[in-house]
Amino acid sequence: MLRGQPGAEITLMPVDWQPISLLTRLDGMFDDWFTARAWGLASINFHSTVVQAWHGLSPNVVLGLLFISLGIVGYWRWRTRFLLWWMLACWLLLDLPWQWRLLEQATATGKQFASLPAQSRPGATADALRWRFAERVVARVSAADSRVFVASASDYGGMRMAYYLYPLNVYWRRGGPELPASSTVRAGDFIVVVQPSNVRGDPESGHLLFGDERWSARPLLEADGIVLFEVL
Repeated sequence: MLRGQPGAEITLMPVDWQPISLLTRLDGMFDDWFTARAWGLASINFHSTVVQAWHGLSPNVVLGLLFISLGIVGYWRWRTRFLLWWMLACWLLLDLPWQWRLLEQATATGKQFASLPAQSRPGATADALRWRFAERVVARVSAADSRVFVASASDYGGMRMAYYLYPLNVYWRRGGPELPASSTVRAGDFIVVVQPSNVRGDPESGHLLFGDERWSARPLLEADGIVLFEVL
């Protein structure tokens, strides 16, 4: 079952069925070792293993086993004189996959952002939808003292939206309720609802609902699951 927006484009990658043998496992393992991976939130201090578990071991595991074997043989023959050079070589060689990863990402980053001015680069990232919506909100909210509340059940989604809305007077409470008590919100405030969220609008009553709290509000902007409301 596929989930997504109506009319969204779906790209299917080619599938090649191969018999499971020692050669196909080795071929898949080496292919995984040298396949570029997308940069994620954990990539700065995390080394992923192979893409497909059945392909085999990660390069770090293979290199680790190899150097443990060399260390045992070297210590047996040269004793402590060998250990210092052995530890240095282990550190350098086991760090190679990480350095290779950085070089791959540096090349990909250059291709993605080199031709764009700094202020337009967020539009070329995975946050493009949030950034474009935030730009529309900043253009719409003209008063410098206007308060903008960000409501989202997603820690990352709420955090990124609040970041893109600065330097507006933004309220977003990490780890707390999506919105403060109704007595805190007053007419003229703005509320940006980023899905997923427990805050929902009721078109029939013209209210914004959050648990037992409710505010009279009207939607001003809406795009890609993000809505800007003005409290009346």
